Amino acid sequence: MAQDRGMAAPVALARPRFAALDLVRVAMMVLGIPFHVAIAYRAFYSPGVFFDPHGAWWWHFLIGMVRVFRMPTFFFLAGFFTAMLVANRGVGGMAMNRLARVGLVWILALAALSPIVYWVGAINHSAGEGGGARDKTWAAIRTGSVEASWFAAPPLHLWFLEYLLLFCLAGAAVSWASAHIPAIAAVAERAAGRILVSRMRVPVLSIPYIGLLWTTLPGGLAYPSEFVPRLDVFLGYGFFFFAGWLLYRRRDLLPEVLALRWSEIALAVLALAVNTFCFKLWSDFGVDSPAWSHGGRAVTTAVGAWAILFALLGLATKAVPKPSARLQYFADSCYWSYLMHFPLALLLPALLSGWTAHSLVKVPSITALILALMLLSYHLFVRRTFIGRLLHGPRQ
Repeated sequence: MAQDRGMAAPVALARPRFAALDLVRVAMMVLGIPFHVAIAYRAFYSPGVFFDPHGAWWWHFLIGMVRVFRMPTFFFLAGFFTAMLVANRGVGGMAMNRLARVGLVWILALAALSPIVYWVGAINHSAGEGGGARDKTWAAIRTGSVEASWFAAPPLHLWFLEYLLLFCLAGAAVSWASAHIPAIAAVAERAAGRILVSRMRVPVLSIPYIGLLWTTLPGGLAYPSEFVPRLDVFLGYGFFFFAGWLLYRRRDLLPEVLALRWSEIALAVLALAVNTFCFKLWSDFGVDSPAWSHGGRAVTTAVGAWAILFALLGLATKAVPKPSARLQYFADSCYWSYLMHFPLALLLPALLSGWTAHSLVKVPSITALILALMLLSYHLFVRRTFIGRLLHGPRQ
């Protein structure tokens, strides 16, 4: 790598579609629906979620597997596309775009969805007690006898937007600093390029994430339950965001970075298996679980996140080597589906509690119903309306 293949120049470019990245983004969004639906069936109570006594314990571990890689992948992709915004619109243009498309949407979505999700939480609590859920819910609301434990954490699923906005603002600061200290920026981009194409990229990128996860219990990032940002969550997901950012800066290396490596698929499977075993020990024994299980989960969470991320990118590149209008449509619908699926994922398990089907049937069926509703509502009420312009800006 005598010339390190040249760094991509930070000039305005035509906005290409990155088909593989779009596919991974769609897959992670769709995966979020069964992720939230399955919480009702994992055999123990979660605030705001209907508890189905006929669930199965292994849903808990499937949810744990998805948590290893889903949000890291989302933030990695977000970093890539945010850096692309900087290249096309400049730092100021990116900041204004993110304030409008992320910050404003976050505030409006919180205002619109919080009352709905709280009402659903009360319904779920009443439904769990059996019979007359609607009457019990309204009675509790009228008498003020609702309890905080009935409801999902106030940030809801929208915590992602809060942290994304923070990362975008941090990215604006990084871009400003890079323009004033180009030598340091050049060193960082060269180092990122070498790591991203290296055969050792997964273990190398895992090291700082392992260091962070080692300080958490049980070896994974916590779900943000407050609006005050958590430092561990900010640092953990911020690392993925800026890795994606640097990938865009070194987009000249995309063919090598996105090339499928079967060794990373094997590593991903192994990491998930060991991670699940360590997670089960923690679930069974808590703080009394073997000391090595905490470290084992920290290591396999980090390695699994990176191995799965690169494996997904490689598989997606094989599956869609070029952009397609259909994939672009689904990618465009992701934002709306992300915002609106959550109340339905909480409510439908309670409404269908009388259905005696196995949870293996219920979870996919509810997922399919929600996905269909999201796509239909996007097509009819969002894509070419003021809502679509709010989410995506004017259509090109």
